[in-house]
Amino acid sequence: MIIDQAKACAQKLCAPLVVMTFHPHPRRFFSKATSNLAIEHVHQRLRHVRDLGVDGVYLAPFNQRLASMEAEDFITTILVQHLRVRHIMVGEDFCFGRGRRGTAALLKEYAAHHGFDVTCFAPLMQHDHIISSSLIRRYLTEGALDKVMDLLGRPYEIIGRVQHGTRIAGQQLGTPTANIALYGLHVPRYGVYAIRYAHHDSPTQWHDGVANLGVSPTFGGMITPRLEVHSFSDMGDAYGALLRVRLYEHIRDEKYFSSPTALKEQIVRDVEIAKASLAQLL
Repeated sequence: MIIDQAKACAQKLCAPLVVMTFHPHPRRFFSKATSNLAIEHVHQRLRHVRDLGVDGVYLAPFNQRLASMEAEDFITTILVQHLRVRHIMVGEDFCFGRGRRGTAALLKEYAAHHGFDVTCFAPLMQHDHIISSSLIRRYLTEGALDKVMDLLGRPYEIIGRVQHGTRIAGQQLGTPTANIALYGLHVPRYGVYAIRYAHHDSPTQWHDGVANLGVSPTFGGMITPRLEVHSFSDMGDAYGALLRVRLYEHIRDEKYFSSPTALKEQIVRDVEIAKASLAQLL
């Protein structure tokens, strides 16, 4: 694992291990058409990195100043003067600086003059595929959560704050839901999922449930998709709560039903399938 190698290097140098990441995604900065590229919210990313046991995270704001910075200035100003790097580890296809002129080769060229070393990693492979965010987004679009879990090393998770909904699910269908908007995220395949959720302030207390991700076409549809979480236990008044929702299995696609009664009957079947799926988890 790359982080393990970085830890060993940091210990040898008696230096802190710091992970650099960017926010927002550079492609999102340059084009609003790619605004939904994120696999997870930035605070999720920071938490996952912290859980790997690093000493710190440098979150670089990808703004106009950073986008227009020459690659050489990025090295001397940010890496050398600000972070005082002693060893840098990057993927061999890493690019940075204005016009993506900065490369691993340029880092190595400057390393000799500024007293740091560079290690370049070849792309990680799994089942003849390069592990990348693009591949993860593809599997999310397909609803292939088992493949996403293999790549991430953990269940795919959405975090969001519960908002007021239409109350249709609770009043007409008898299945009250906690509704979460999917701002800025790459939206997984529409449909019904077996899930587990936890309150953000109680991260070890996971509860089983089922969730619909989509636009609710039976009730007229919505402009933007949302995640509607139905708990198998009493959730109470969750409005305003920050929830972590882990998606484990895509049960079926979202579809239009001719009547609320038909949808209600399908939800009963969905709940049973979700319960059986979650019962198999360790």
